[in-house]
Amino acid sequence: MAEDQGFDFPPVLNGVDYLLSALRYLEDEESEGAGSLKYATLHLQAAMEVLLKVRLIQEHWSLVFREPGKANLDAFKSGAFESCSAEAALDRLDRIVGINIPDSIRKRVKTLAQHRNSLQHYGAHAQSVYAVEALAVEVLDFLLDFTTKHLAPSLSGPEAAQFADTFPEVQSSLRYVESLVDRRMKRITREARAVGDPLFRCPWCKQHALAIEQNDAACRFCLERLQTVIRDEALSDGDDKDPYVCWKCRKANTVIEVERRIVSPFEIPGLGLPLDDEFFEEKNSAMLPLLGYCRRCDLVQQYST
Repeated sequence: MAEDQGFDFPPVLNGVDYLLSALRYLEDEESEGAGSLKYATLHLQAAMEVLLKVRLIQEHWSLVFREPGKANLDAFKSGAFESCSAEAALDRLDRIVGINIPDSIRKRVKTLAQHRNSLQHYGAHAQSVYAVEALAVEVLDFLLDFTTKHLAPSLSGPEAAQFADTFPEVQSSLRYVESLVDRRMKRITREARAVGDPLFRCPWCKQHALAIEQNDAACRFCLERLQTVIRDEALSDGDDKDPYVCWKCRKANTVIEVERRIVSPFEIPGLGLPLDDEFFEEKNSAMLPLLGYCRRCDLVQQYST
C-alpha cells in the first residue's frame, strides 16, 4: 500500500500564501469592496498569526501556547491546544526573542483584529473599505520586512526555492496597493489645496485627510465622520504675538479651542451603540494636535503643543 503523502505546505509558505491572497483581494478594484475587504482582512490576519508564530516556534515551541507554562509537547504535535493571540506573539517576539516591535505596529495589529471581528459579524461598509486598505498597507509592509529578515534565512531546499519564486509576487502586489492609497491621497490633497481647506491626520486611517469645520469633521480618505464642539474659551491672551492668535486676521481672542468627540463607525444597526467600547475609548484617546477655530474668519487652524 502506497504511503499517503498528504499535503506538503510548510508554515512559512502557508503564511506567504495568505499574504498573497489578502493582496489579491485588496487589488480587486472591480468589486464594490465589501466581499473583497472581508477576505482581505481575514487572510491578512491569518498570515500575520502564522508568520509570527513560526518565528516563536523557532525559538521554542511552547511560546505559541496561550499559557506557555502549561505547554504540552503531545498537544503541540497534534495541534490540540489554544494558541496565543497575534498581540501576545508580538509581545513575546519583543521581550523573549529580542525582535524590536514598534508601538505603532502593535496598535495597527490590534486595530486590524477589531476590524476583522466587525467584518465577520456585521460586514463591511463604504467607510471601512478605505480605512482597512490604508491599515493593511502598513501591516503588510511590516510582515514583508519581518518575513525577509527573520524567517527567510532559516529556509532551505525546496521550501527556500518555492519562497524565492513566490515572494516577488507579494512584493509587487504590495507596491500596487500602496499606489492605490497614494493616488487617492494625492487627489484628496490636490482638491483640498485648490479650495484652501486645511487637512489633519485622521485618528482612524492615519492619513492626513481629515477636514474639520465648525460643527462637523470628516475624513476624505476613509470617509469616517467626527463631531466637533466649539468651546467658548479663548486660547489667545490678547497679545498680537501670541502663538494662538488667528493666522489670517491676527485678531486677539478670536481663536477658540475645538474639542474632538469621535463617533465610532462600528455601530449596531438601529441601536447606534459602538460594538467595542475598548476600541471606541482607544480611538477617543487618539486625539488630534491642538486645534483652534477663528469665528471671524471661519477657519480651523493647527498649533504645536
